[in-house]
Amino acid sequence: MTKKDYVHIIDSGEKKEDKEKKLRDTESLNKAMSLASALGMQIAIPIVFGVGLGYWVDKTLNTQPKFTLTLLFVGIIVSFYTLVKNVKNPLQK
Repeated sequence: MTKKDYVHIIDSGEKKEDKEKKLRDTESLNKAMSLASALGMQIAIPIVFGVGLGYWVDKTLNTQPKFTLTLLFVGIIVSFYTLVKNVKNPLQK
């Protein structure tokens, strides 16, 4: 190794506090992204499931928009219930 290599190794060393701060920031960002994606899925899945089930029931019973609209609103209610529940206690599992 040359003197230049040693200087590069010494200069590239970060302080311990900087490394810990970067690690905390990364963990915080990961938790936030995880929470956001989980909430998005918890909103979308009940609504899509309700519409799909309602559409199938309407096709089967020939009662066009009745069950689709009813189960759409049920899906929306379930979505907002889980949203409120998880926003109050986001990290509790």
